Amino acid sequence: MSDYIFFIRGGDAHMAGLSEQEMQTHMQEWTAYMGGLGAAGKLKGGAPLGKEGSVMSGAAKFEENGPLGGDTQVNGYVMVSAADMTEAKALANDCPIFTADGTLEIRECLDMSG
Repeated sequence: MSDYIFFIRGGDAHMAGLSEQEMQTHMQEWTAYMGGLGAAGKLKGGAPLGKEGSVMSGAAKFEENGPLGGDTQVNGYVMVSAADMTEAKALANDCPIFTADGTLEIRECLDMSG
C-alpha cells in the first residue's frame, strides 16, 4: 500500500453561483465522500485550504502574499491509502470537485525513510 494525495483545484466560480441550498447539498456530497473513504479504511487525511497565503520563490526568497485563487489554485487535499495508481484513480472517481467544474491531481507520496 502507498499513500496518494489528491490536490483539489478550482471550482470557485461554480461554487460562487450556488444558492444556499445547493451549497448545503454540495457540502453533504463532500461529507458522504470523505465518510465513505473513511469507512473503507482508505482515508489518511484531508482538508480545505484557506485563501490567504504566501508564494515564495527564487534564491532571494521572493515572496508574494495575499489572497490566492484561480482555476489552478490548490483549494484542498485528500490523502488516501491505495494499492496503486489504478486504485487511487478509482477512489478519486466520485470526488465532488467534479460536480463543481474543478479538477483533481493525484500524486503518490514517495517513501524517503531509507
